[in-house]
Amino acid sequence: LGLAAALPPASSSVARARLDAAAKALSELLLYLFFAGAGAAGGAAGSVLVDAGPRLLAFLGVLYAGHAAIVYTVGVKLLKIPRAVLCIASNAAIGGPATAAALCAGKRWDDAV
Repeated sequence: LGLAAALPPASSSVARARLDAAAKALSELLLYLFFAGAGAAGGAAGSVLVDAGPRLLAFLGVLYAGHAAIVYTVGVKLLKIPRAVLCIASNAAIGGPATAAALCAGKRWDDAV
């Protein structure tokens, strides 16, 4: 996408469209490789936490439920922010910008990325 944006305006729209499609495919591939690497590192650390698993799961469930309740109550009811925007913001707050970008790509919300 960056290379397609740097092309002069006189260049053909076909070339820009091809570069845009190639950039999107390459970015998705690199994002999947990032998730695979992060998952592999987390899997090694997860074996240490087997004993604490149920307690940790319960704690995180309460934490995320409280986060969702506050975000959606304040965001939707009080501030009238669209749910899609809140979903992306919540995902970025919990999982980081890479997972928020993956959510947008998966939902085909290209204008939000």
